[in-house]
Amino acid sequence: MLFGLFCILMVLIALLMVRIQPPRAAQSVQVITSDWQPYVDTTVDQGGTVGEIVVSVLASSGYNGQVAYDTWSSGLERVDQGTAFGIFPMVKSASRDEVYEYSDPLVDYTYVLFKRRGMEVSEAVLSGDLSGMRVGIIDGYDYWPELDESGATFKDYPTTAAGFEALSSGEVDFVAESDIVGHATLRSQKFEGDATEFDIVRGDNPALSSTDSVYFLIRKSKLSSDVMEKFNEA
Repeated sequence: MLFGLFCILMVLIALLMVRIQPPRAAQSVQVITSDWQPYVDTTVDQGGTVGEIVVSVLASSGYNGQVAYDTWSSGLERVDQGTAFGIFPMVKSASRDEVYEYSDPLVDYTYVLFKRRGMEVSEAVLSGDLSGMRVGIIDGYDYWPELDESGATFKDYPTTAAGFEALSSGEVDFVAESDIVGHATLRSQKFEGDATEFDIVRGDNPALSSTDSVYFLIRKSKLSSDVMEKFNEA
């Protein structure tokens, strides 16, 4: 009898000694993006609609996402170095497949070639041969294979607006950019030139355009597949 009471007393004492642990706080992580209007706008909170989606999904996965702005190439370096958790929106590529874990697609888009309005496009270009043509590309972007193999000479620019300025001055013959992003940039305050000065190369050859998707990327690690699985399920 006394032994039974002693056991009950010990259990009660043990229960009283238990401290109720508070809910685990969400882990704060930094995610990088860059200006890619209208999908990402660095002048608004969380980078606009796509940023809000990424932050919301991260929250559902147990992370407190803090959006920071950088260039695409520098942002990728920060993810590589572990000083940033992830980056969005980015395209898939063979080189990135080896290093990064991808989310499900965030946005679909179409890459095109912008040119100066009134510029005559040769039959060679329309057939996918861009030999001798100078194409402005944006630093940190990955483009589609048919353009890479078209024979064009590529020149990097830090922003889409800088690419259009080079196109306007005749420094390049084309600028490779998403049709929607390109038009949004031309209408924005970031571009000081005449938006009506440009149009898109029209043609069916795959070197002239490509439809693809963009993703949220994190660097591969022992935990990355689990993290991205939770992200995609949220």
